[in-house]
Amino acid sequence: MTSSENSTNDNSYFDAVLVGAGIMSSTLALLISEVLPDINILIIEKLNAPGNESTGAFNNAGTGHAANCELNYTPLDEKGNIKIDKALSINRSFEKSMSLWASLYEAGKIDIKKFLKFIPHISFVSGQDNISFLKKRFQKMTENPEFIDMEFSTSFDEISSWVPLITKDRNPLTKIAATKIGRGTDINFEALTNEYLSLVSSNKNVEIRYKTELVDLKKIDKKKWELEINSEGRKTSIRTGYVFLGAGGKTINYLQKSKIPEAKSYGGFPVSGKWLICEKKDLTEKHNSKVYGKADIGSPPMSVPHLDTRWIDNKKLLLYGPFAGFTTKFLKQSSYLDLFSSIKKNNIFSMLDVGFKNNDLINYLISPGNKQ
Repeated sequence: MTSSENSTNDNSYFDAVLVGAGIMSSTLALLISEVLPDINILIIEKLNAPGNESTGAFNNAGTGHAANCELNYTPLDEKGNIKIDKALSINRSFEKSMSLWASLYEAGKIDIKKFLKFIPHISFVSGQDNISFLKKRFQKMTENPEFIDMEFSTSFDEISSWVPLITKDRNPLTKIAATKIGRGTDINFEALTNEYLSLVSSNKNVEIRYKTELVDLKKIDKKKWELEINSEGRKTSIRTGYVFLGAGGKTINYLQKSKIPEAKSYGGFPVSGKWLICEKKDLTEKHNSKVYGKADIGSPPMSVPHLDTRWIDNKKLLLYGPFAGFTTKFLKQSSYLDLFSSIKKNNIFSMLDVGFKNNDLINYLISPGNKQ
């Protein structure tokens, strides 16, 4: 896929401008094109290729968030009962995505094999309290057809057959438990983004410009926005009736430029996620699942450990993490001044409030055990 030439005159008009060529903008472009194929859409991306920031295959776990194994989606309420409303909602949303992909594949519009692999999703815990929690979760979730195929086991040998790398050096007498759903998936969102953009770029009403960055935007009347963009040193002014900001962390800066009331209290937080990546074939061939653990009491949700089988660029890998990192950059390829430039009088108290209410995250970031 190639970018079209930037030959637009000043004040060119588009029905919609989507900022960022990641999974969010590409999904929206696809949906608009399918429903309203005559709509003129411009997608701008400051890098020279799509999906290389938050959407990148090494920047997420690729579960698709089907709620099969993520234990933080099924918390306990104040009475000790398992709450699964969030898990059901997330799972049903994911099934809609699966239905969309299936329909596009059947129509010959995308190739599912390029971005989707089927892989079991497993939740793994140790210790009697966590085992009791997992069993209670299993019993509650299997009351619903969405999770009827879930398996539960406390057998060391059976769990070892599911996740041999997890139990390899454990004492067989250790109390452990696991649940397993065989129909889980690994989604390469970077590859999916490429599939979407390849499809929408065949529509003459959709234009994609790479190496093009949003500089400024303002509303000029109730129905129009004016955007200033920079394409390899050439500044251009365009107009549109609809703007979608899908630029990852930089979206905060753009929201502030828009001056919409809802953006006033939004702020960034200097945290990132890091992964350990294993390419050794003798290990990648032994592990064939996505395994989520349970975070220690008081730990932030992002510290939930998981060992994920991934397929990236047709190569099978293992990713372990995430490990929290400290950064003031909003994107991998941006400036360390991002956070500081986003601090305004309207959001400084919101940012401080996040720090006060997430003391566990602060402690996690500065703890010696997190220095990976």
